[in-house]
Amino acid sequence: MQEHILSILIFFPALAAMLGFIVHKDSVRAYGITVATIEFFLSLLLWNLYDPMTSGMQFMESAPLVAAFGINYLVGIDGISLFIIVLSTFFTMIGIASLTETRRVKDLIITLLFLEMTMVGVFAALDAVVFYVFWELSLIPMLYIIGAWG
Repeated sequence: MQEHILSILIFFPALAAMLGFIVHKDSVRAYGITVATIEFFLSLLLWNLYDPMTSGMQFMESAPLVAAFGINYLVGIDGISLFIIVLSTFFTMIGIASLTETRRVKDLIITLLFLEMTMVGVFAALDAVVFYVFWELSLIPMLYIIGAWG
C-alpha cells in the first residue's frame, strides 16, 4: 500500500463520489463526512510516512499515459505540497461536516468529493500535462457549485 498511497489519496474521493450516487439521500451527509474523514486520515498517514530529512520528492509514482509524446502520470510530494494536501483534506472534511445546505445535498457532497480529488491531484502532479488535466478537471465541480448553489 505504501508504494501507491499517493494515488490512493488522489483517486479515493473520486471513487467514493461515484459510489455516492447509490447512497440514499437521507444518509448522504454521514457518507460524505465519513469519506472526507478517511481521506483526511490518509493524508495524515502520508504525513507520518514522510521523511523530512530526505531531499527531493517522495512517494513518486510514474506510469506512461501517452508514450509517443512523453506524457506520463507522474506524481510525488515534497514538504510544501504535503502540507497543502493535508490542509485541503482537512478543510474538505470541515466543509462537508458543516454543510447547512438543504437543496440537492447529495449533488453537493458528490461534487465536493470530486473537487477534493482534483485538488490533491493538482498539488501532487509532477508532470505538466497531469497538472493541467487536474487543474482543468477542478473547473467542472467549481462551475457546478457556483452555478447551483451560488
